[in-house]
Amino acid sequence: MPLNQKQKEAVEYLEGPLLVLAGPGTGKTQLLSEKVAYILKNTDTNPENILCLTFTESGASNMRERLKTIVGKEGLKVNIGTYHAFGSNILAQYKNYAEEYDRVLDSAIDEVTQFKIIKEILETLPARDILRKDNVKDIISVISSAKSAGLSAKNLGVIAEQNLEDSKVLSEAISPLLKEIVPRNFKESYEKAYRPIYELLEKYTDRASIIAFEPVSLDEHPRACSENDISKPRIERSISILARDLKGAILEAESTEKIKPLSNWKDTYFEKDGRGNYRLKDRVANKKLASISKVMEKYDKYLLENGLYDFDDMIQEAVRVLKTDAGFKATLSERYQFIMLDEFQDTNPSQFSIIKELTDYEKPLIMAVGDDDQAIYEFQGALSTNMVDFQEHYSANVIPLVENYRSTQEILDFSREIINQATDRFADKELFAHKENPKESQIHRYEFLSSDMEYGFVAKKISELISNGVNQNDIAVISYKTKYFMPLLPFLKAYPEINIAYEKRDDLFENERIHQILTMARFVYELANERNENTSIVEILSYPFFKLPMLDVVRLVGEARRGKRSVFEYLSASENSAITEVATFFANLVAKSFNEPLEIFLDYLIGAIPLEGYRSPFLEYYTGAGEYEAFSLYESLASLKGKLRKHFGEKSLKLVDLINMVDDYI
Repeated sequence: MPLNQKQKEAVEYLEGPLLVLAGPGTGKTQLLSEKVAYILKNTDTNPENILCLTFTESGASNMRERLKTIVGKEGLKVNIGTYHAFGSNILAQYKNYAEEYDRVLDSAIDEVTQFKIIKEILETLPARDILRKDNVKDIISVISSAKSAGLSAKNLGVIAEQNLEDSKVLSEAISPLLKEIVPRNFKESYEKAYRPIYELLEKYTDRASIIAFEPVSLDEHPRACSENDISKPRIERSISILARDLKGAILEAESTEKIKPLSNWKDTYFEKDGRGNYRLKDRVANKKLASISKVMEKYDKYLLENGLYDFDDMIQEAVRVLKTDAGFKATLSERYQFIMLDEFQDTNPSQFSIIKELTDYEKPLIMAVGDDDQAIYEFQGALSTNMVDFQEHYSANVIPLVENYRSTQEILDFSREIINQATDRFADKELFAHKENPKESQIHRYEFLSSDMEYGFVAKKISELISNGVNQNDIAVISYKTKYFMPLLPFLKAYPEINIAYEKRDDLFENERIHQILTMARFVYELANERNENTSIVEILSYPFFKLPMLDVVRLVGEARRGKRSVFEYLSASENSAITEVATFFANLVAKSFNEPLEIFLDYLIGAIPLEGYRSPFLEYYTGAGEYEAFSLYESLASLKGKLRKHFGEKSLKLVDLINMVDDYI
């Protein structure tokens, strides 16, 4: 497809920094590929001197394939990858450049090691600390988000301290006003309570944001670099958020003359204490944040002392070496003469800092392509957007792409009405569709009294569409987050004709198939070490792929426990040959567990190869359940092997290594 006028303008612009505002379906992937081709054809630039970064590996792979189609083999020489892959590449190059370095630069620690470190730190906290029994993964997530935003442990402490102070002051000042609310009376409640509250909040909105603080000095934090350390977002105070949301509620209430928007605002942010006074709900969250700042400080100290770094540090470490080694920075800046950034709205401040370092000269040839209406990265309270930061930092030329090749005008207009409700957009982009509206195209909006009613309606509607001849591949249910989508599954499964295929990112160790593999592996390990093997035997023998009669299994287990004898003895002596066959299989696995390499042991366990004439039915059962199930299984198995390789490196592994890794994580 030939380039339209705006695409052509962006492709041919080589006079300095360029920001392309690309709405959905406007051909940005084609634009990036055509830009690379234009540079190679019209300048004497080598493909190795072009750097293209995107947010996901799938995006990088897509760009790679399209570029290969347009420019041939030369396209394979262009540097294309994700920000984290590029950060890792910088560190790998620096390992060969620097004479000495205080980190292990081969790879970041894996999530199992990270989990273990954080868990051990939590165990050192006082018994009454608010984080003592908190979810380790949630804490890791907050630390990761903070690092991505370029915030240190000290910064988190400052944010929590300021918000806690504001919360105390506001609760005391606002509680008497909230008590003046007259139920179901908009005008009186507005005059006596909500207007005075808004006037009170307004007094704080012109104050400085929390995080415009001084960067941490080198003495305070060994990873800090200079007064212009990793770009940090300005974090606004919770007071500003309260005021902005109250203003929106007031405007809505005034237009409808109903108190509901104001009541919703009150219920969202306030609760009553034991004395009947109102207080802000955020105090617990900010107390947790204050404690997390201390955990993060200990965690970073541990990594530093042991010469390690985590996945998020990969970017910060790359920034640090660029800041502290002028020669290395100059080498890379000279190498990457043209830089293109895809999905720029999703980059975080740390990732952007790498680019700022590499383009620290006048009029760099850099192009960012993104859509602030699709941004998914944000640290709570951040005041600025990536698109605005890019334009301000580089004084970049801005070109909007407004011709949409994917949707119909009806959908684009409807989407624009929704998006226009956002207050912090970079620009108002009105998209125009190349496709005509189909005759039966309709957009409906429904409201339900409960989530169950909503899920039931969606499932029934899908069933009706299928009954009317609609291809199931043409039906999609889209959700903002997996957790909002999962409750729908039981409703869909109530209709046998609905075939469900869904995409979500699982915690590998919570994956049902991997759980079964690990449970069987632990069972063998416990048997091999003469420990209590009875605890998981019923669960294992109930796995559907063994196809064992559960009445016989339960009876045998019960007899063993009453007789205080090994369950295994009873299973081996069973009159049911299917049960004795499985018992013999596990006995043979015990014998193999001492010396067999882990990879071979797992192949025995899942039935990839037979063991003493018996092949585990695991693999055959799940691969025979359909193409999607088979793909998911192989993907999970590959992920498990990948985690083992990342955690242990090239070490020759045995069953005990797998068990130790799982024990560290769970």
